[in-house]
Amino acid sequence: MRNISFMILGTGIDLIEIERIKKVFENRERKYLEKVFTEEELRYSFSFKDPYTHLAARFCAKEAFYKAIGEGFFILHEIGIVNKKNGKPEIQLFGKTLEMWKSKGSPSVFVSLSHSSTMAMAIVILEK
Repeated sequence: MRNISFMILGTGIDLIEIERIKKVFENRERKYLEKVFTEEELRYSFSFKDPYTHLAARFCAKEAFYKAIGEGFFILHEIGIVNKKNGKPEIQLFGKTLEMWKSKGSPSVFVSLSHSSTMAMAIVILEK
C-alpha cells in the first residue's frame, strides 16, 4: 500500500449579495464587464434569464481564489470559471496570472459555487 499524502496550501471563501453585482454591472457597457469576466463566463451567464446570479457566483470564485493564494496581484479577467461537461466548475488561468501560478508549482485547485435567490458564494481549496 502506497502512502499518499496531500497538503492543503490555502482556502478561500467569498459571499456576495446578487443584487450588489446587478447594481454594479446592469447598466454598464460590455467593455466594463470584460474587465472582470472572461468571454466564456459572459456567454455562459447571459444564457440564463438572470445572468447576475451566475456572474455573482463567478465573481465570488475569483475572490476566493485570491484569498486562497494569500499573496500577489491578479487581473480578474485572467481568472476564468468554466463548467466541465458534467457541470462541475473549474478555474482556468490566463496571462500573467497563469505564469505566476506555474512559478508556484501549479497546485491543484478545487472550486465550488452555490447561490440562493439573493446570495452567491464560492469556496476554493488549493492542494499540493
